[in-house]
Amino acid sequence: MKYINTLKQDVSLFGAEIKRAYKLLKVYPLDTINSIISFVIMSVVFMIGINAVGDSTQIFGVVFFPLMLNLIGGPSSSIRNDIEMGVFEQVYISKFSLIKVAIIRSIVAGLSSVVGSVLIGIILHLFFVKITIPFYHLLLLFVLFSIQGLLIGVILAGITLRFRKTETLLNTLNILLMILIVLPLASVSDLFWHIPSLLCPLWGIVTYYQQLLTDPYSPVVLWNLLVVVVNTGFLAFVARAFYNKLLNTTKIKGFLGQY
Repeated sequence: MKYINTLKQDVSLFGAEIKRAYKLLKVYPLDTINSIISFVIMSVVFMIGINAVGDSTQIFGVVFFPLMLNLIGGPSSSIRNDIEMGVFEQVYISKFSLIKVAIIRSIVAGLSSVVGSVLIGIILHLFFVKITIPFYHLLLLFVLFSIQGLLIGVILAGITLRFRKTETLLNTLNILLMILIVLPLASVSDLFWHIPSLLCPLWGIVTYYQQLLTDPYSPVVLWNLLVVVVNTGFLAFVARAFYNKLLNTTKIKGFLGQY
């Protein structure tokens, strides 16, 4: 019964955040449209550049970039916004945990970014390379990217609680993400027996879709998927431990009272 009540509360929080996002969209529709168009144009320019020096397997990763930006930066941005608006204490003492609120807000933001990902995917399919990956693989890729993106976001949320100013770190991670998703990682992972996929977040997922584009029926694809699942479990353990450690440190040092 306890878990059912918790689930109901989570669903109600998710619904409230959806309504809040919808109201913002109604009030500022042009800002949202302009943001999507600007990002799509930037992504197309980026794909043209990568296409000139790389191949189709490297371009495909750009499809997931809008989603990853929202999920990785979402939790820390949620905490910073609450601090700046003066409502951090209200959120902190509410019946929902701080990180749960931040994660649900990030998921809602991630859902809105799917529009940009779909537009980029259509442009990619029409003008650059035919996307032949089956739908269930695409869905699995979105799920894997979402989970690992949120876990990285949880780590950043912990750092934000402790040090507050994390914009520079987030910008650096976004640049590294942009580089990672267009590198030919499949060949590197094969060379080093998937060790990078096992240790580095997102590496295995990038390797997975690059292998799908080159040889989708190879047994190596399933092996790498297993490595990604193990890596995701390890990342979840690290993210939770890291966030709780920094949250407790922030409490002990009395920084929460300053927010």
